[in-house]
Amino acid sequence: MAFGLAMKKYSTMSRLESDVQIRRIQSLLQRKGFGFDVIGRVIRELDIHSGELQ
Repeated sequence: MAFGLAMKKYSTMSRLESDVQIRRIQSLLQRKGFGFDVIGRVIRELDIHSGELQ
């Protein structure tokens, strides 16, 4: 369910920077009540790379 929501949101944000995409998807999933472990997994599965060095 979380991945489906994130994919739907992600498909509408193709022109935005990756940091903005990540932040908006995280916010959406948090508002829907998903935990940080689920949110992190969804972001990794979407393969969105932020501009930050890790």
